[in-house]
Amino acid sequence: MSHTTALHAAPAARAARQRGWTLIELAIAASIAMVLAVLAGSRLVREVDDAAAQATGTYLLAIKGAMDGYLVRHYDALAGGAPVAGVAQAFAPTLAELREAGLLQRGFPDRTPFNQAVAIRVERSGSCPGTGCRVDALVHTATPLRAPGASEPDPGILAQVVMATAGYGAAAYPDQPALMRGATHVLPNPLGATAGVVGALASLDTTLFQQFVRMRDSRNPDLQGSLDVRGGVRLHDSLALRGTAGDCLTATNTGVLTVQCAGVLQTKTGLFRADNGSIVQIDPVSGIVASQRVRAAAGLSTDRGSIFDAADAQPTLRVNTGQMIVATGAGLALSVVGRDLVGHAGVSVDRLGVREVAAANTPCLSRISTEAGANAEFARTSAGGLLVCAGGTWRELAAMASTGTACAPNGAFATDSASGTGLVCRLGVWMRADDLLSSYVMTGSQIVASGDTVQKPACGRLGTAAGTPLIYLLPQIESSKASSFTRKAVDAGTGWQVQLLDYDGTVLGGPAKAIAQVYCKY
Repeated sequence: MSHTTALHAAPAARAARQRGWTLIELAIAASIAMVLAVLAGSRLVREVDDAAAQATGTYLLAIKGAMDGYLVRHYDALAGGAPVAGVAQAFAPTLAELREAGLLQRGFPDRTPFNQAVAIRVERSGSCPGTGCRVDALVHTATPLRAPGASEPDPGILAQVVMATAGYGAAAYPDQPALMRGATHVLPNPLGATAGVVGALASLDTTLFQQFVRMRDSRNPDLQGSLDVRGGVRLHDSLALRGTAGDCLTATNTGVLTVQCAGVLQTKTGLFRADNGSIVQIDPVSGIVASQRVRAAAGLSTDRGSIFDAADAQPTLRVNTGQMIVATGAGLALSVVGRDLVGHAGVSVDRLGVREVAAANTPCLSRISTEAGANAEFARTSAGGLLVCAGGTWRELAAMASTGTACAPNGAFATDSASGTGLVCRLGVWMRADDLLSSYVMTGSQIVASGDTVQKPACGRLGTAAGTPLIYLLPQIESSKASSFTRKAVDAGTGWQVQLLDYDGTVLGGPAKAIAQVYCKY
């Protein structure tokens, strides 16, 4: 072989060797690539599962936060086993009910990132209701958590869920499926011995919780210091202010305010208004103003007097000093000065009774103010007559007496107490005035001669009777030799014609005269 041939053969051999090594390398590279692809796919799936697990933990943590608020808001009802408004089952609220109550966002999903439904279970422990009552709420998946395509729960994924719950989560691992184990608690699996259940626990530790006053707390906080409230205070029951002697001021929700202890209600003004609009107003300036009656069992009293004081045996209007005045719109009407009642205008009564009894012509003393004037005091006799105190002696104004009884002085007048007729004291005896007074009333008297005419008087009516004219002829100068003569008055219509006749019917001779007296008879 020539050198040239050898030179050409060497590159060919090298080329052949290089083509063999390339196929092997490609095979190895493809195998490695396949392994890497499988590893990368497995890692990607793992990362997806881990992300879903962490999202599930966050999902459970959000519901746990909602249940924290639920337990605080409804602690008293849950501790006492009472129903909760808006929740069908107080110990198993749903996500829809939590959303409706504002404890979860409106758009919060109903299922976990692994497409699982959740259940909520509230349990009490300790002495409920009471200070030792503890309330817990477990939020858990309703089915075991399994990765897509897996037939059994993956402990790693379960751990990822628990890690994302900030220490509040728990899971039922395959090695102990009957228990849900977490960082701070171990609970019985609500689904029995089913592995893969994950959840979060919301707890209300009442040991510390009971030390604080909370919203809608039904306990008595028994605060030991002052309390300032800047807003309004509305009480739905009674209010009591307590002192050393007990409740000193109470106000009930029925509108009753009771003040005891010192019993002082200090206010600038007071206004009491009834449902019908009637008022009583108490004002230090204007006094007490009432639109209805004022009723005082012990009476009414001021510095100047009292009215109907209970200490008086009879209802009494009492003035301490000075005089009492009664005034109307027309001016001063009455005044009481000392013991005198003074009327400043006319006095009109149905009857007037005089109490003092005295005897006529006996001494009397003035008891009425001198402003009434003289002869202004009256009394009565035992018979009912009226006396006036005049000059220190009782003088009878209107006497009552009986006909035929003794009297004094002569000329006094009285009224017969039996018949009501007038009496006159005559000769020391009461006589009927009718018996002493004639029914003839003289109207004139004149001297007449035979043939004269005397005018008849005009007799008017006197009371109920009409008067009748009468004439009487009395002798004055008469002379006759006969044993008889005649005086007569002949009716001449409006008068009488006087005739003085002798026994033979002739006119008396000489200066015969007569006295004509004219009367009206009733």
